Amino acid sequence: MKPEEFVSVIKLVVEQRSVAGVIKNLTESANHSDHRLKYISSWYRDLDEGGKDCVSEIIKESVSTTLFGMFCVLDGVRVKSVGTLCRVSGSKLKNH
Repeated sequence: MKPEEFVSVIKLVVEQRSVAGVIKNLTESANHSDHRLKYISSWYRDLDEGGKDCVSEIIKESVSTTLFGMFCVLDGVRVKSVGTLCRVSGSKLKNH
């Protein structure tokens, strides 16, 4: 599989489904046994459509940012902070 194909598959299978799964949990968790999720779900359902759209965009941005970080690690380079790189060495990150 080419790198571009791998990224496309991950974006479809992981990114889009993760976003949809979180939104589904927020909209359908009224009777969930996890009290934290139940609380968040109740808060989400009380939002107006504009608020729900903002939450959806925050979820999309969070998932996208997480995947970008994962791709950086897989590529062997992860930006730790401006001007500082972490290189993957075995199972440990080393500053460079």
